[in-house]
Amino acid sequence: MVDLRSFDFNLVRVLVMLEEERSVTSAATRLGITQPAVSAALARMREAFDDPLFIRTQRGMTPSIRGAELARAAKLVLHDFEELFATKSFDPATAEASLTVGANDYGQFSIVAPLLKTIRNSAPGIRINVRPLEDDICGQLERQEIDVAITLLSKSPQNAIATRLFSEDFVGAVDKANNSVGSRVSLDEFCGFEHVRVSVANTRLTDPVDEELKIKGRRRDIVLTIPNFFMIPSLLRGSDLFSVVPLRLTRYFDWTLKPVALPLHLPGFTMNLIWHQRTVDSPRHVWLREQLQSISRSIEKGAADKNR
Repeated sequence: MVDLRSFDFNLVRVLVMLEEERSVTSAATRLGITQPAVSAALARMREAFDDPLFIRTQRGMTPSIRGAELARAAKLVLHDFEELFATKSFDPATAEASLTVGANDYGQFSIVAPLLKTIRNSAPGIRINVRPLEDDICGQLERQEIDVAITLLSKSPQNAIATRLFSEDFVGAVDKANNSVGSRVSLDEFCGFEHVRVSVANTRLTDPVDEELKIKGRRRDIVLTIPNFFMIPSLLRGSDLFSVVPLRLTRYFDWTLKPVALPLHLPGFTMNLIWHQRTVDSPRHVWLREQLQSISRSIEKGAADKNR
């Protein structure tokens, strides 16, 4: 059993940084200490808890079961202390803070990428970590694995708050060099293409494209199903393949993707921002949410201007 009277609570920050960075070198950089100092701290924690805590793998330092449990608890401790001593004012230009955004591939390129560009110079001391969303978003927020979630989920989980970020529509996409496909296609042309399909994130839901085609008594030729949208640009490049994607994907990769109007009436979707109630008044969390909402408004304004 760990003797709390002699335990060095500076090790808590080291534990959290190792869990976030999965690298002794990266953790040392963020902590502003040397790599040997982090290694020594890890050795002390291993001895204190009688557990390896982190295991070196090809993907970096992977936490053991005990290491993951301790890291979750350590984050709660650090958050409580930071909130206890934090001032009510927050100056992003001088603040040193680490914030974690939960987002899958679409949220990453549509919101997180613009966020990083926006705050790089205005908030140089703010570090943004991105983590994939799990089915249990409420649990991720509760355990403070993420500070906010960018998600299709619109209903607030327990002890959380949700607000709309932006709405999105679907379009077709082909390689920009594919001159055989115009700006819109007929239903026959659509069904005649070889399609790359992105699997629905929620496996309990059906694909809206295939549902709409089924109503019309038609089907598409799916030659490849992939787990995320990031693979689309490279797969379509130099090919005659076709894919149904969010409109923003074609704008983000406008140098290689050409948007195509669909011959189907597909419902769009709304991306939402969710955060835990404990962070409602936290200055740095308020600032993060304001940045994400501001970026969303700018993107929607830009899209509206393009459509005029």
